[in-house]
Amino acid sequence: MEPWPAVSVPELPGRAPETQIWDTASGTKAVAAPDRLARLYACGITPYDATHMGHAATYVAWDLLIRAWHDVGHDVAYVQNVTDVDDPLLERAARDGEDWRELAEREIALLQLKGLRHRAIAELRNTSERTVRQQALAVYRKSGLEGRNDLAAFFLEDLLLPAEEAAASYVE
Repeated sequence: MEPWPAVSVPELPGRAPETQIWDTASGTKAVAAPDRLARLYACGITPYDATHMGHAATYVAWDLLIRAWHDVGHDVAYVQNVTDVDDPLLERAARDGEDWRELAEREIALLQLKGLRHRAIAELRNTSERTVRQQALAVYRKSGLEGRNDLAAFFLEDLLLPAEEAAASYVE
């Protein structure tokens, strides 16, 4: 499975004004990207639970800023990670009596189920593809599965089976 391709955005006439941000040091507004190349490093989601509206807000906010920069004529260098270890992850792991590494691995598995390739996950998490492959192998091994296809089939069975049968398949 491939991630969805980028959406083509038509060009509109005119140009947006330069995006400005508050410069605390000077106490004034300043142009956010004074050079031709606009740079943005953004902390991404912390994979401690299901995707929620807060995650969407993160992606929408940075997407809007990048579109504004493109409209002004900037080239954009954008990096966003997926935070592996952060307070919400550690708090949920402690609350549920779960090892934080296993919780993070499970949430990374959900990214795989969404169709992201190892390279895309590595880019999102700002890590190497090799690290993602090792974590994926750990997920498969712990789940008793042979690979990504088995992982997808494991979850798809719940969609295809009647609810009672799917629930019974988890009880041993």
